[in-house]
Amino acid sequence: MSKLPLFAVCALSAFSSSVYANNINYDYMEVGYSLVNDSGASGGFTLSGSYDVYENVNVVGNLFINTTTDKSVADNIDANAYTIGLGYHYNYSTEMDFFAEALLLNTHSTATKSGLKVNKNDTGYVAAVGVRSPLNDKVELLGRIERRNSNDLSETVFTFGALYKYSEKTSLGLKLNTGAEDGSEALTASVRWNY
Repeated sequence: MSKLPLFAVCALSAFSSSVYANNINYDYMEVGYSLVNDSGASGGFTLSGSYDVYENVNVVGNLFINTTTDKSVADNIDANAYTIGLGYHYNYSTEMDFFAEALLLNTHSTATKSGLKVNKNDTGYVAAVGVRSPLNDKVELLGRIERRNSNDLSETVFTFGALYKYSEKTSLGLKLNTGAEDGSEALTASVRWNY
């Protein structure tokens, strides 16, 4: 089963045109909203960014803030998760960039049900590899495999996505995350500002 998503990630590059991958930008801020399909349906805001600090090395981070609650699980859930770390990207060919990331992971949640409040904190790491590939001068495809490990979590998540270049500085994005341990999937729509 895990071979199919890996094949799909590699196949993204097969449909690329001869656009130079060195035009791929690693200096950006991105804001989005994620719909999470778990036991019910929940969602939250995401804020992520990347900044090239030295040639092919970039600092990268992501913040997720839960905004909805599945009432069958709890009356209220305040949850957030963030990752921060370093990435390395390599211009493999005119059609493809490979990248790898090593990130620290921190999650915090407070759930309230029938007046009982439960706090939970978790820390760990994320190791990811992926590919970014221009399809044409307007569309860029993304494939990513990440391993998440913490005290309460051990899972491999696959991400497939696309960016549409709306203007020189602004792109619109759509990503699907799948493979989470709890069977949930997340669909994220976003706006990215390049700098």
